[in-house]
Amino acid sequence: VIVFPDALYDNNDDMISIFPNPVYTEINIQYIGMQEISVYNLNGQKIETIIVTTDTYILNVDDYKPGIYYLRIAGMDEVIVKKIIKKWYKFIGNVEDFW
Repeated sequence: VIVFPDALYDNNDDMISIFPNPVYTEINIQYIGMQEISVYNLNGQKIETIIVTTDTYILNVDDYKPGIYYLRIAGMDEVIVKKIIKKWYKFIGNVEDFW
């Protein structure tokens, strides 16, 4: 379990928007006052940190391996942590076409 002692967890959905989740290529992050996004894998290793200067950011996860990641999003007054899932495939078309 990864613990970020300075963070709020999943009780702040009205403050932040992250979509789509699960994600294949790009994930949209919207948070007023956002300053920094750090991405961690399940082992707690930091994958990358991005300095953000707007309230909306599109994070490209195309090079990430499929799996679960945590976004640590720092704002002016608080830190929020959200779990995202990187899919291993991109499904296009109808489900019936898959079978």
